[in-house]
Amino acid sequence: MKTMKAAVFHEYGLNVLHMEEVPIPVPGEGEVLLKVEAVAINDWDWQMLQGIPFVNRMINGMRKPRKTILGLDVAGSLYSLFSRKKFRTVMLQVNKSLSYINNLYETGKLKPVIDGPYPLDDLPAQMQRFGRGEHRGKIVIETEM
Repeated sequence: MKTMKAAVFHEYGLNVLHMEEVPIPVPGEGEVLLKVEAVAINDWDWQMLQGIPFVNRMINGMRKPRKTILGLDVAGSLYSLFSRKKFRTVMLQVNKSLSYINNLYETGKLKPVIDGPYPLDDLPAQMQRFGRGEHRGKIVIETEM
């Protein structure tokens, strides 16, 4: 069985995130497998890790989490379900606001603030920094390529 490294939590709390080798998931009908190359830490992951607000426990398990691997903001390579053919994709809804923001970025009037990148093994420590508000910008974690 092939495995991958993942940041995992088996209970809710502040210091419960740790690195584990877990089986690589097999995509089901109508699903794809994503090889994650970078992740960003966000409020949703931080709240899910702690089981707050209470509605998160209603979704993910009252006493302990059913979904034990976090991840919402990811970038990587998709593999199609049947042919396993590798392809890259960016999914954006093109609208007036996005065009405006893109123009600001391209003209140098908007600069993203990135805290990182950090290696995958640092993810639990970076999640703690996020929770304490010690970061500036989006914390980015890179996986091994």
